Amino acid sequence: GVAHEVSRALEIMVAFHAATEAPVVLEGDTILPALAASRVLAGVPVLRRVRSVFLHEPSETRLAARLAARGRGYQLLSAGAREREVGRNMAYGEWLVGEAQRHGCPVLIPSDGPDAIDATATRVIELLTS
Repeated sequence: GVAHEVSRALEIMVAFHAATEAPVVLEGDTILPALAASRVLAGVPVLRRVRSVFLHEPSETRLAARLAARGRGYQLLSAGAREREVGRNMAYGEWLVGEAQRHGCPVLIPSDGPDAIDATATRVIELLTS
């Protein structure tokens, strides 16, 4: 529900940027593939000026490490609560992958290791410019 409301709220801003050809990069797990795949946003034809890549972490271990690294209270949860949080995030991620595939949006598994950010960013740019 939150993702639907966030995506709806972003629609006018994305439409404005597409119509004015002003680049913008949005990141977040509450941006839905339906927004990225739309050809008309807020009544404005955006055609193919909106492009997207959805990142998906299929590893529970890596996802738990990423949640801990965010520093948003995950580390304060009990072991059972952390396990449930990872499970909830895994289920939501799988749902997003299905939505991305249904809307024809590319899905990328992020790189890991010391050059993970650079390697993932390079792959995202390749997908967006191909």
